[in-house]
Amino acid sequence: MFEKYEFIESINDEHKVYLVKNIQDGCYYVKKVLDIYDKNIYELLLNNHFVGIPQVVEISEDNGQLTVFEKFISGKNLDEILNEGRSFFVYEVKEIIIEICQILKQLNKIAPVVHRDIKPSNIIMNNDGPYLIDFNTAKFVDKNKSRDTVLLGTEGYAAPEQYGFASSNMQTDIYALGILMKELATRNTSRLLSKDLENIISRCTRLDPKDRFSNYDELIEALAPTNKQKKNTNHHKYALVGFRSDKLYIKIFASLWYLAIVYVGFTMNVDNTTGAMLFFDRLGCSLAFIAMTLFGGNYLNIHEKLSLTKTNKVVRVILVVIVDYLLGVAIIFATLLIQTLIESIISLV
Repeated sequence: MFEKYEFIESINDEHKVYLVKNIQDGCYYVKKVLDIYDKNIYELLLNNHFVGIPQVVEISEDNGQLTVFEKFISGKNLDEILNEGRSFFVYEVKEIIIEICQILKQLNKIAPVVHRDIKPSNIIMNNDGPYLIDFNTAKFVDKNKSRDTVLLGTEGYAAPEQYGFASSNMQTDIYALGILMKELATRNTSRLLSKDLENIISRCTRLDPKDRFSNYDELIEALAPTNKQKKNTNHHKYALVGFRSDKLYIKIFASLWYLAIVYVGFTMNVDNTTGAMLFFDRLGCSLAFIAMTLFGGNYLNIHEKLSLTKTNKVVRVILVVIVDYLLGVAIIFATLLIQTLIESIISLV
């Protein structure tokens, strides 16, 4: 079985994860050699296709190890994205968590499975949506067991019951989803949590599993926006810097800031300039400050698109200030150029 796979590169030597290529079909796969596993879980993934979970194509058990071949999913995991400085708005966090809930829901329709290791590094963001990976610590829920016999999970994301206080179940993964929400919403931003998301996270992460959401549908219902909110969400990402926040005082400050820019820009006087030419000078100044505000506030995640977030925070701030200044100068220069062209046309006429 192994002969048809060509080694390409190591993904994680420590955890024995490798990228391989099937020389028969030319497709790429991930090969994992597991020491800790439940073979029945991987047989479930082998015999069923789940949206949002890499398709397992072959498994082989030998000498207490399980070798797994699964389809390679292109993209970055959420941990890598967060480490690059990417920040997520509340609506984006909700969308990601809802999609993960849908993945877990379809899995549990076949059999009651608890993943037990939901965290940023185990979620790959692909063009098709998020993929939940690494079912090494997953197990079938056993209602007859009062506690887990093997303590597995990642510190910070593992629910209290994973430390031997009770048996893992659906609420165990809901706890991890609550921690994931908080991580996505707060790691790279100074924005405060919205009240509704804060309440949802609080309920997900209650110490007693009985106090958490009882199932994924209940969590989805809490996260899903109303029809009115859905209509506004489509335009949320295009909102100006300051208006993407759910906080009223931030929106008020942003309104005053933009009004101040327009007021100062269109009341300024330029020596020996009147009429239409003065209008262009004022327009250029206003547009320059608005553009600098949008760029400095990372409008439409422009910092990530320019790879500014791949540097450390100090270098990033310096680069943002420099680019911001050059952007303002460029807009003013462009306005002056248009003004000169108009003057030339008028003189010819």
